[in-house]
Amino acid sequence: MSRRTGISLLEVMVAVTVLGIGLLSLAAANAAFARHARGAAWEAMAAAHAHDRLERLAASCAAGSGVRRSWAHVERWRARRAGAVLDATVTVAAPPGAAPRTRHFEARLWCADR
Repeated sequence: MSRRTGISLLEVMVAVTVLGIGLLSLAAANAAFARHARGAAWEAMAAAHAHDRLERLAASCAAGSGVRRSWAHVERWRARRAGAVLDATVTVAAPPGAAPRTRHFEARLWCADR
């Protein structure tokens, strides 16, 4: 009885199939990670712009509203003053044509009368 050494064609095909599935899964996970990273970057940008707008509204303590457009986002804000309190709302949205994303930020700001 003779023993054959080496790997059969069937074993190679199974190994290549398992490796291919693993690599495809890795590529899909990488694509999902990239999508989430882009989303997180946009969320951070929206929060930073809203924070900046709320700081400006707190500094002026004036009621009003406005819109600011850029290539990266559309920022809308509204501030209503009731006594020493300024209720502010800032909405940051993706520009038309981009993936639809909108975030709303609200704050109640204390205004010291000057």
